Amino acid sequence: MTFGQKIKSLRREANMTQENLAEKLGVSPKHISHIECGTSSLSLKSLIEFCKIFDCSMDYIIFGNTES
Repeated sequence: MTFGQKIKSLRREANMTQENLAEKLGVSPKHISHIECGTSSLSLKSLIEFCKIFDCSMDYIIFGNTES
């Protein structure tokens, strides 16, 4: 699963729209769309905030590692 696919999957599991996530991260909904399509990425600051919102590790988002 790619970075964008993980972002999309976690967002959908939380029943959150791209607009909702964009608002929480302080970015545009279009930017979230680009991230999920793999044509853009989150800044480190936004990635940290994303991980806090979804209670997941950056290790999972970036590398796909599920072990603690």
